[in-house]
Amino acid sequence: IKIMKIYISLIFVSILLVSSVVYAEDSIVTDTTQNTPITNLKLDNSRQFKEKLGSIRQELKDKKLEVQNTIKMDKETNKVELDAKRQELKNTIETKKLEFKKEMEVKKEALKTKIETAKVKLTNDLTKIKDEKKKQKVVNIVTKVAELNTKAVERLNNLTDQINESLLKIEARANDGATRGLDVSTTLLSVTRAKASVAEVKALILAQSTKIYTANITTDLTLQTEMSKVKESFNTDIKVLSDKVKAVHEEVKNVAVTLTQTPNIDNVGQSTTPIETTKVDDITKTNN
Repeated sequence: IKIMKIYISLIFVSILLVSSVVYAEDSIVTDTTQNTPITNLKLDNSRQFKEKLGSIRQELKDKKLEVQNTIKMDKETNKVELDAKRQELKNTIETKKLEFKKEMEVKKEALKTKIETAKVKLTNDLTKIKDEKKKQKVVNIVTKVAELNTKAVERLNNLTDQINESLLKIEARANDGATRGLDVSTTLLSVTRAKASVAEVKALILAQSTKIYTANITTDLTLQTEMSKVKESFNTDIKVLSDKVKAVHEEVKNVAVTLTQTPNIDNVGQSTTPIETTKVDDITKTNN
C-alpha cells in the first residue's frame, strides 16, 4: 500500500511538472517584447524542466517496475504460505483420522470377544425354542442388526470426518485473518466449542461401534416381542447418534456464518462452507 501511494504521488508530481513546462513554453512564444537574453534564459529553464521531467519519468518507470516486482514476489510468497498451510491442514486431518482408526481397531478386537460370547448365549437361549423356523428368524434378525450397526457407524463416522474437515478449514482461515489484524475472536471461540462437540460425537460413535444387540429369549410366546425390542433399541440408538451428527453440522454451519460476517474476511483465503448431511436420515432406516 505504501509503495502504491508513492507511485500515485510520483504521477501527480509528473503532471504538475508537465503543466509547468507547457506554461514556460507559452511564455516564450507570446513574450516577443522581451530582449534575447531573457528569451534564452527562459529556453534554458525550459530545458531544465524537460530534463527534470525526463528524470522523474525514468524514476517513475523504475518505481513502477519495483512495485510490479514486489507484487509478484508477494503473490509467490503468499502462494507458498498457502500451500504450506494446506499441507499442514491435510496432515492434521489425516493424523486425526489415523488416531481414530487405531482406536476403532482396538475396540474391534474387544468386540470380537463380546460377539463370541453373545453367540454362545444366543445358541443356548435358542434351545428353549422348539420351532426351527423361529430359531432361524432370530439368528437372521440378530445378524442383520449387527450388519446395519456396522454400516451406520461407518457412515456417521465418515460424515463427522467431513464436518470436522470443514471446521478445521474455517479455523485455518480465521487464524489467517487474525494474523492480518482482523477481529475473529468470536469465530475462534465458536470453533473451540464446535471442536468439543465433534469430539463428543466421535466418542459416541466409538461407543456405538462396540454395541451388541441381544434378546432375552425364554419361550416361543415372548420371542416376537423380544425381537421387536432388539430392533427398536437399535433404531433408537442410531436415531440419537444421527441427531447428534446433525446438531454438530448445524453448529459448524453457524461457525462458518460467523466467519463470513467478519469485516474484510473475503480478502483472506478461500471461502469454506460445511458439507451437507442430508444422507444422515437414510442411516436410521432399517429393515423390519
